[in-house]
Amino acid sequence: MASGSNTEKTLSVTVVGAGVMGTALAVHLAGHTTQKNSVRLCGTEWDDQMVERLQADWRCPRLGAALPDGLKLYRWSEREQAAAGADAIILAVTSQGLSEMTAEWSKYAAAGTIMASITKGIDSESLTTMAELMEQTLEREGRSDIPVVKLAGPLRANELAHGHPAEAVFASRSQEAAGLLRRHFLSPQFRCELSADVVGTDLCASLKNAYAIAFGMADSLYPGVDNPKAALFGRIAAEMQRIVAAYGGDPATVAGNAGIGDLYVTVQGGRNRTLGALLGSGHTLAAALEQMQGQTVEGLAAAREAWPLAKRLEAQEKLVIERDLPLFARLQEILSGEKTASQALADYWAMSDIA
Repeated sequence: MASGSNTEKTLSVTVVGAGVMGTALAVHLAGHTTQKNSVRLCGTEWDDQMVERLQADWRCPRLGAALPDGLKLYRWSEREQAAAGADAIILAVTSQGLSEMTAEWSKYAAAGTIMASITKGIDSESLTTMAELMEQTLEREGRSDIPVVKLAGPLRANELAHGHPAEAVFASRSQEAAGLLRRHFLSPQFRCELSADVVGTDLCASLKNAYAIAFGMADSLYPGVDNPKAALFGRIAAEMQRIVAAYGGDPATVAGNAGIGDLYVTVQGGRNRTLGALLGSGHTLAAALEQMQGQTVEGLAAAREAWPLAKRLEAQEKLVIERDLPLFARLQEILSGEKTASQALADYWAMSDIA
């Protein structure tokens, strides 16, 4: 894959959010890419202590990585300075804060500034994807001159920060904006794919977290065997395709890095799989979350957000939940406390009429 001209102008990128993913993106852009980038990392209003620690140590302990020399760090109170002259602003914030952050940072963006996000989720009020939520917010702010790009794919933050091989997906209605970001993310170890399927890419990013909980149950329910896990992985991919198609996205997106690529990374380990394993061992949801000591489980919110979306798609006669999404329906029974993981998955395996 061509990396573009080395004489292309320096891109000024501001990454918002000093969590592990935001910091990893900033480290990659400032230290690993083929093209030269001018990179700023700005913490949110809750990140001041983390920014101070990064400034003091010049490394991120959670990533186990040093910060590149050219990276510039800013506190939330310095956000206007951090955004000045930015060609692209990348939001690495929570789904609950994405609309507010989009509106805030649009105040400092010039016309044509790219606004990208790696945030995963479905908006609980509008039942829209994160990219659609950003577009709606920008329209309300009178900033339809800002193109939105969704960044997705199998990207573990610590591996990204250390420059291990990876491939990401840049999805946007503006292929020009997505292509510009792509060129400036490329490195000898980092490939980038363009997609026009914004909703499909966005749905995959959220749904895979929810389904990883179901996959994690297999750790406890079927120890030492692979057939159940392989079958569940295939079923998850099929159900994600059906949701994406019913929503209006391209089901082929699920077959790429935005879908099964990201799904594979997610089910290998992490909080979603851990929660599933605890549920599979007989814990109630409350007991499992207590054992996880307050850790945020993205898949739990994703499952709760996607369920009303699935119900709406069924009401629109775009899918039939019990026929098309039997595993997702069983997951809802488990999370609601209606059935244990053992009971619900036993029912799932006994179904003979699923598509």
